Amino acid sequence: MLALYNDWLLGPLVNPRMAVGGSLISELSARTQTGHTVFQMLDITAGVLTLAALPWLWRFLQRAKITYWQVLFATIACIGADSIIDALLPISCAPSVDAGCSLAGTHSLLTQAHMVESTVIGIVTFIAPLLWWRLCKAKQQLIAQTSWWFAVLQVAVGAGILLTRLVHVDVTGALQRIYELGIGAWVAIILYAAFVAESQRPAEALGPAAEPLPQPAPMLALTYEE
Repeated sequence: MLALYNDWLLGPLVNPRMAVGGSLISELSARTQTGHTVFQMLDITAGVLTLAALPWLWRFLQRAKITYWQVLFATIACIGADSIIDALLPISCAPSVDAGCSLAGTHSLLTQAHMVESTVIGIVTFIAPLLWWRLCKAKQQLIAQTSWWFAVLQVAVGAGILLTRLVHVDVTGALQRIYELGIGAWVAIILYAAFVAESQRPAEALGPAAEPLPQPAPMLALTYEE
């Protein structure tokens, strides 16, 4: 799961023209770029696997009796669906390698829809780990701690982007990739915790093994011979 959410690692191999530091991850899936279908298919696969794991997450949250667990469930479902939608709405060109490309001024409906969808899911992804931390810290320490550090990472990445733009250094692409590593790790840990809890539950539901019942002592056969 972590690798699928970070398929940009294949960028230097599939599309070596695109610099890691100065390009956005979405540019790898731009329709004008070499191997764009590879990244689209990997993004779709990541989304499908996330959605396929939702039944385990649903049961895990329900049995854990976490307050507002339905909201927490919805955040992960949105992130999984976003990976699919994002792949189906590729941008029309890649600004980092095409001087004539302007995403802000594009007339492509797909590109405009991609930008709107990315903004919406960005807001969801910023709020989600704070909710997970707040609601899980009493019962699920691993998930709560992971959520807290992912929230800190997001703030650090945002501050880094603003700071580097002020000093006219373009490393937005590198910072975005660090952010994606955080998303992948966070989602993977949540789904892993849910899967482990649910896979162990049947054995726990059986309860401790019952002690064997004492066997009656063998009866002695008394015979009388004449």
